[in-house]
Amino acid sequence: MNNFWKRKVPAFLLTLVMLASLAPAALADCAHNNWGPWITQTKSTCLVPGKEQRKCNDCNETQERALELVAHSF
Repeated sequence: MNNFWKRKVPAFLLTLVMLASLAPAALADCAHNNWGPWITQTKSTCLVPGKEQRKCNDCNETQERALELVAHSF
């Protein structure tokens, strides 16, 4: 029975520490539900993909995404 407590108590304490470390992220102010529109930063060409960006209106965090290449024109 003594060996049981030597294994279970540290595992339980580690679990508590891990759960406590997740709390700040779960309680963050911004839920990122208030994104602005996608704005083109660079236009696509037939060789280089373009880039769009949008910003969260609550916390100013930004997201970026690549645009597809456009068809080559002669």
